[in-house]
Amino acid sequence: MTTTLAKHPFSDGGTHLTTTKRLDYFKAKGSTTYGSPDDGLFVAPRGQVDDLLARASSRTDIEVALGLDKGALRGGKLVRIDVDDAFKHGLRPPEGGNIYHRPGTGQTMGNLFEGVVNAPRVGTRGVRKKVVRGK
Repeated sequence: MTTTLAKHPFSDGGTHLTTTKRLDYFKAKGSTTYGSPDDGLFVAPRGQVDDLLARASSRTDIEVALGLDKGALRGGKLVRIDVDDAFKHGLRPPEGGNIYHRPGTGQTMGNLFEGVVNAPRVGTRGVRKKVVRGK
């Protein structure tokens, strides 16, 4: 009898969605990381983010699915930060969050798995920034 182990949701990496405006804010504060070096990055499994971007018709749809405050993805271009190995970057469950946080579920309001990674430095191997077209 063979046993099949379930694949971890983050086995294929994690993705953080943000805007160029937000990245510029942290850069202006002297950060050499993507996002806040203190808080890390909220990520969802790369495949789930790919599906979300394919089906979402607006940034508002994306905000709702990720459990973000309205307008969180406003200003600048929509950007994805792909982290190939979320485990290498300290993947952990989120602690707290905004009013949409679902403690103990490990999922966003749109039922995407979520986690937090240490904010990677810009230029880190296995971490890429890419502008999301059409959103």
